[in-house]
Amino acid sequence: MAAPSLELIASILAVALFSAAMVYAALRDVLTLSIPDGLILMLVAGWLLLAPAAGLTAQAMALSLGAAAMVFFATVAVHALGWTGGSSMRLATAATLWLGGEQAGPFLATTLLIGGLAGLVLYTLRSVSLPGRLAGQAWLVRLQSGPAGVPHALAIGLAALLTLPATDWAGAL
Repeated sequence: MAAPSLELIASILAVALFSAAMVYAALRDVLTLSIPDGLILMLVAGWLLLAPAAGLTAQAMALSLGAAAMVFFATVAVHALGWTGGSSMRLATAATLWLGGEQAGPFLATTLLIGGLAGLVLYTLRSVSLPGRLAGQAWLVRLQSGPAGVPHALAIGLAALLTLPATDWAGAL
């Protein structure tokens, strides 16, 4: 039985790291309405190390960088309008880097769809009184208060996880 190749090991590590980071970002944002900058830096550093080790071609890496740059500049405009926080725009950029140029469109479309549905749920939550035990949950009370913000990482993380199987990372497994 042959030992697994470096590319296979790097792809497994990449899928595990990216998936864990997206789940963590989504949960952290729902519970605290914040995304740690260290998590985003770890995602970028992880991509820089694992992309070449996993055998991504120079062209695929360039497409990922280009797509991430476009998402960054688009989300800067959205941030300037006050529609999203800075951490959310950085997380969407890092996720695009990992998902690649070919999956940027499906990822963004899925993010918008999930984000719209989450917005409707949040709007509904903010228009009702929380019953009994739920009224004592600090994270839920924080989500319910109108000016508290919106956990965009929930939509970004879910969309990233739904898009991941179509990427070069998953294809190598």
